[in-house]
Amino acid sequence: MGYFKRLADSSFKVDNQGNTLFFPWGILGRGYVLPNIETEKKVRRFVTWYHFIGLTLVLIIGPFLMLWSVAFALMIPTAIIAWWVQAKRFIKNLKQTEERLTLKENIKKMFGNKNS
Repeated sequence: MGYFKRLADSSFKVDNQGNTLFFPWGILGRGYVLPNIETEKKVRRFVTWYHFIGLTLVLIIGPFLMLWSVAFALMIPTAIIAWWVQAKRFIKNLKQTEERLTLKENIKKMFGNKNS
């Protein structure tokens, strides 16, 4: 699950005060301050499993069942809606920050070394 952990890590950043920030919309939106380690673990677990399940389903349904149109027409919109609903639930009472996630930071976390 190392790849999916790195993929999930790309949605998080630690600010100058040591707060962990969650960026549900990636480089397109602002971050939200995660108030404690329990919340961070819960959000990270969801993000990791979201990517794992989504990619696995698309890879199974697409090539093995030869149903690419189903994968794109049904699964992707469903996945986007599921992400939006769950992300809204997570950030509902969190403090928003002005800090942004840069493309460079995002790519480094996704594809960089394991210590990034």
